[in-house]
Amino acid sequence: VGVKIDATSFSLTRLVTFLPFYMLVNRTKHIIKVCEEGLDHWTEAPPGQAAVPFWPERESKKLRVKVEGCQSSPRAFDFHQPENCLLLHLDKTLGGIIVDVNLTEHSAVIRFSDYHDGAAPFLLINHSKDETLQFHQ
Repeated sequence: VGVKIDATSFSLTRLVTFLPFYMLVNRTKHIIKVCEEGLDHWTEAPPGQAAVPFWPERESKKLRVKVEGCQSSPRAFDFHQPENCLLLHLDKTLGGIIVDVNLTEHSAVIRFSDYHDGAAPFLLINHSKDETLQFHQ
């Protein structure tokens, strides 16, 4: 549980807000489901809805993500460390989704957004006419 304490306009009064520490925000056009590694309990985050609370059950520190309508297997990422623009590759119909993990003292917000041109961390272009390039991670 996250706790946020704010001062009100009266100097002697404090406003204490209790909220789930982990929140999921889906800014994509698709239904996204997340699950901790090692579990099969999926939490659904509908598109365009306000933040959905997420309550981890294990210390796995990894979330698996799947997108409804996507044929590829769920992708995993670490939700305990800040991530500014993690691109999760999906199948060829959807391309990918961008994951942002924002950690503060009182909350962790995990945001999903649609892939757009320029969101990939690098771009490979083969301008040679006769050579085939091969690469891997």
